[in-house]
Amino acid sequence: MITKELKNFARNLSVIIVEDDKVLNEEIVNLAKLFFKTVYFAYNGLEALEIFQNNRVDIVITDITMPKMDG
Repeated sequence: MITKELKNFARNLSVIIVEDDKVLNEEIVNLAKLFFKTVYFAYNGLEALEIFQNNRVDIVITDITMPKMDG
């Protein structure tokens, strides 16, 4: 039931996943693709900021401690 509601809520939203652990990043991105219309990803805060500035991003899910720029 919650999964169906999340799919309905997120179907027109975009999200960016920011995680420096590449394996974890890929797993979260693959999961997010089940729910969100558009999924962006970055491995640090600087990459995420560039994506955010150049795209319409509704939700940001970020790690806190990362190289180059924290979340």
